[in-house]
Amino acid sequence: MKKHIIYFISILISTISLSCEDWLDVSPKAEVEASELFETEQGFEDALNGIYIGLSDSRTYGQNLSWYLLEFWAHQYDVSGGTLEELQNYDYQNSYSVSSISSIWLNQYNTISEINLLLESMDKYGGVLDTAVYNATKGEALALRALCHFDLLRLFGHGNLENRPELWERKTIPYVSSHSNEIAVQESYSKTFQLLEKDIEEALNYLNAEIIVQTHICHRAVLALQARVFLWQGKKAEALEVVEKLLPVINGGWADDAAGALFTGEHLFHLNVTKLFDYMELSYESHINGTVNYNQLVQTGDFVRDIYNMDEAGEGEGLSDRRYVKQHTFVTDEEWLTTKLQIDVDNDSPSEYMIPMLKIAEVYLIAIECYVSNGETQDLTKAIEYLNFLKEKRNIMPAYYISETGTQEEVETAILNEYRKEFIQEGQLFYFYKRKGLPYFPRQAGQPVYEMDDVKYVLPYPDIEFEFGRIQEI
Repeated sequence: MKKHIIYFISILISTISLSCEDWLDVSPKAEVEASELFETEQGFEDALNGIYIGLSDSRTYGQNLSWYLLEFWAHQYDVSGGTLEELQNYDYQNSYSVSSISSIWLNQYNTISEINLLLESMDKYGGVLDTAVYNATKGEALALRALCHFDLLRLFGHGNLENRPELWERKTIPYVSSHSNEIAVQESYSKTFQLLEKDIEEALNYLNAEIIVQTHICHRAVLALQARVFLWQGKKAEALEVVEKLLPVINGGWADDAAGALFTGEHLFHLNVTKLFDYMELSYESHINGTVNYNQLVQTGDFVRDIYNMDEAGEGEGLSDRRYVKQHTFVTDEEWLTTKLQIDVDNDSPSEYMIPMLKIAEVYLIAIECYVSNGETQDLTKAIEYLNFLKEKRNIMPAYYISETGTQEEVETAILNEYRKEFIQEGQLFYFYKRKGLPYFPRQAGQPVYEMDDVKYVLPYPDIEFEFGRIQEI
């Protein structure tokens, strides 16, 4: 059995180093090795765990797709004068950007390939599994395949789809549903979302709603993912139906004064990232080898005060907000560290080595956005009720709640501010700006302000994908 575990981990390592033309290799030798790996229930468990390990890699959710690249593109950090300034300003052609973007693409599709191998092996060798294990494994694999594809679409596809119907028949990312050496080409946005929704719906059918595991993508986390996918499309009625079904079963575990910075009780799904300290260590150092670190994860004082509605004297809405208290460290008046994910090396608790992927707060924010929007889901009273409930759970004083007579504009502004506070270092804010099609969004003090467009919001496909024919249309 140890041989099987080592073999599967070696698959993960080797696929990361493959060229783009080789990452779907399905040679007879690979078929034989797969049959050996999946001859026992433990082999299937090892394979699924290997997929989660792959997701926690620095090139994807362990770094780039959480606290690092996505946060730079959302201008969450002040790296003025640092080596990352060009990347933060959407220069996607410099060498660092090209390699980083290519690594995201390749590693996501490598993970998808491993998921497809697992799913197809279940069809061939799944008889060794009892029904409960079979259903859980298949449900999680389908959900993770949808998650990986959706984030590729959010990065390399267009935003603001709700208001751009002309995009629906344009091509977007390839949706790879089989472990095959046949090239999976681009599909339309319409077809891609159909495939996404199909994987999610099938995952929900396999997963037991009574089983709650934060370290795996369980039933309620998949519902949250489904609502996220609906909202990206502008399907607010469908998103609202999902979240209203979900809220009664997740409305617990809210952070209190004793909670750590991660508010782990509120996670619907998180990744354990055992190398998180190694990934982040230098990003918190003020100096590296005696030289000032301009790439440190700092925010300007004006930016922090603006997020939390605070004045120069430190008074305001954020004074009692648990996010303000627990997730930022004051350095100087003009420099604050964002420390939500910073590891306490003295404590060194395993509970700190995690990246939140789906949370209760997002489910509430989806509901609020659906209720405040124009159309059949609009209910401004309900939107205000849910928004103030979220403020209450963050320990914000009632003086800063939205009035019962608050306007649609006030609530929409509050939603933006809640996203800015709620998802620091989680990689979700850039997606919010892009989904809304915001031409401008808040920047660190002193950073240039320029209009956002598809050139800046949409990541370029790796050049090699054009060469091999997987991409035909930008």
